[in-house]
Amino acid sequence: MRNAIPPLAALLVCCWLGACCSNTAMTANEPLPDWRGPAVHCRFLGDRSMQVELTAPTGGHSFTLTDVIVRDGRADAEFAWRKPAPDLLVTQAITPLQVDVGNDRLLEATAVWVWITDSDGARRLAVASARP
Repeated sequence: MRNAIPPLAALLVCCWLGACCSNTAMTANEPLPDWRGPAVHCRFLGDRSMQVELTAPTGGHSFTLTDVIVRDGRADAEFAWRKPAPDLLVTQAITPLQVDVGNDRLLEATAVWVWITDSDGARRLAVASARP
């Protein structure tokens, strides 16, 4: 089997095709992600739930899910990110902050947008993704 596709490559291609074939498309009137904070990663699980992880540069940060609004096939997941107070003594270690968003909150959405409001009240789009 010289031309066989390795299982991992086949899985990645299936995930990519699923994301590309979503029936929810971005239009010119929709915003592009403009998040300016720490790295944010999303992953979809087998039960169609989602995990969102913010990688904080130090300890003392908080990252919480505040709301999920589903309309027109899109779920807007709203998060709040808070920095530690400037005078607070915090660990100097990269701190992953993970939040689970259940399938029961995402319903039948075919796309998920992750919005984050920071300590200053600025709301920014961090991730826009098709939902497999």
